[in-house]
Amino acid sequence: MVGAHRIGNACLSLKFDKNLNTFDQTIVVSPLPADRINRLFQTYTIDTTGFEYITDYELLEQYPAIATWNLGGDYRGSWLLQQAMKLHMLDHVDADVIFIQDADSFCTDPYDCVVDGKLNLFYLPNVSHTWEYYRAFENITALPRQTPHCFVCDMMPIFKSDWTSLKESVAERFEQPWTDIFLDQTPWDYVANVKWFSEYELLANWAMSQHSQYQLTEQLRFEFKSIEQLTHNDFPNRFNCSSDKSPQGRILPFDYGNDTVQNLDLVLDRFHRLGLLPE
Repeated sequence: MVGAHRIGNACLSLKFDKNLNTFDQTIVVSPLPADRINRLFQTYTIDTTGFEYITDYELLEQYPAIATWNLGGDYRGSWLLQQAMKLHMLDHVDADVIFIQDADSFCTDPYDCVVDGKLNLFYLPNVSHTWEYYRAFENITALPRQTPHCFVCDMMPIFKSDWTSLKESVAERFEQPWTDIFLDQTPWDYVANVKWFSEYELLANWAMSQHSQYQLTEQLRFEFKSIEQLTHNDFPNRFNCSSDKSPQGRILPFDYGNDTVQNLDLVLDRFHRLGLLPE
């Protein structure tokens, strides 16, 4: 999933896709048409063999219900809408295992999404976010939160069969489309005037509740908010994932005029010098 302000991040993240060992297809959802974003990736020597592309607009046209998640006045912009797009992509993709990955995050160590037949779920130990995330899961599934750990790790595998069983359970309980139910059952934050929903918390807690076919892998995050953290500062001693937390993609801004990404060469050079970028 590539937001309009995260196109530069996608060019960085895809440099690390060799750390993802078990995938045979990459589907990129972005505002740019296929030929344009494919040329961009190839400009930065990204192997796009087997890539497929779908624009935000094509996805909305195919699944109009997504638009109901675009709440007026939401200060987060399309944050909630993108989550609906991810969930509808689970319907769109024909695969037994699907890995959701945000464009601004990537693995710096090798990662397998399935190990010994079990989902390999990244987690943050004993971390909680806003209570609405967990109330939404409880309301939607009639189940309690399964663990005190956090799954908001910007990437997650899911068995297609788990997604299907979740939709079937919701349809049986509510007799309404899941798109409506997920949003309706997410509580309002009346102070911020928004709804807090996490696709990662919903999907991971559901998978844990349904079977024992999962294992947990701690995500050791390197979060950066400035270009200096990537080009001049020391990196953490140990991390297995990196995530850009700068507002509006300011570290790797995309120039729509000439289809270039600022600062990307500097950042790639640093990762190469530290031996963190796969050859």
